[in-house]
Amino acid sequence: MIAFAGCSNHRSGVQAHLDDHYPEKLSEWQLFTGNQHELKPNAGVLPYSVNTALFSNNAAKLRTVWMPPGNHGSYRSDGPVDLPVGTILSKTFSFGERRVETRLYVHKQNGWQGITYVWTHNQDDAVLDVTPAPTRVKWNGEEFDYDIPNVNQCKTCHEGPRDNGPLGITARNLNRDGQLQQWAQAGYLTGVPADTPKPGDSLDARAREYIDVNCASCHIVGGRGTKSGVFLTVDESKPRSIGICKPPQEGKGYDIIPGHPGQSVLIHRMESLDRKVMMPDVGHSVVDRDGVKLIREWIAKMPGICPAT
Repeated sequence: MIAFAGCSNHRSGVQAHLDDHYPEKLSEWQLFTGNQHELKPNAGVLPYSVNTALFSNNAAKLRTVWMPPGNHGSYRSDGPVDLPVGTILSKTFSFGERRVETRLYVHKQNGWQGITYVWTHNQDDAVLDVTPAPTRVKWNGEEFDYDIPNVNQCKTCHEGPRDNGPLGITARNLNRDGQLQQWAQAGYLTGVPADTPKPGDSLDARAREYIDVNCASCHIVGGRGTKSGVFLTVDESKPRSIGICKPPQEGKGYDIIPGHPGQSVLIHRMESLDRKVMMPDVGHSVVDRDGVKLIREWIAKMPGICPAT
């Protein structure tokens, strides 16, 4: 990753397609070289990881970022990192050696566009599919239908009050193992402080980050979950800013009852696979057991009573 640091001319191997005529095969973008199944990044294509990921049926994910020569993003201590027009983010979902899909998120002049490529049966390439069908997956002792989003479904999570951009691309979520400095050395990010504060590792910090990544794209003022009255955003200046204990309604309980995870509606929704009950309501078809365990522990140790709102 460090070999091409600051050398924008080393980014030219990628074939960017910023209009609406996208190639039929993932290989035509030239994000990866050689055998496509090996996912070997081309020059200037930088793999990255995040501290807290959006749950996707326990799929492994390879994430990459590429920016056009001479372009770079800007560091922001709060909110999403500012990424320039022409940026291409990729995320490949795999179960063991089986590649299932690669999603591209392309920053065009008129905003971000999601594009889905589905891997072929022989795993030699992925093919553009605007309305992909679910695929059957057996993994970790479970068998389920893995839903691959179509172009319009990408907008469910990626459009809204959070700058209409990629999820999880924040300084806090990228700040691991010197990764922000790697982006800076690669010429992809300016303004990175010499000392960047790392995300907290306390139970409260980990739970809030999980909720911020997995829930807050909808449960934010102006988002899809606005009508629910539950706002699950992180504001570090307000320690209780996550929407705890919505006022009781007839026939309904509280969303979070401090000290009582089993009575909290949030846990009920996380454990359900009923499409009318489950949360998040898209993007998964198995229960995130690790996520449920984390949030259960967080609520169980949460002090206090439901505050008035």
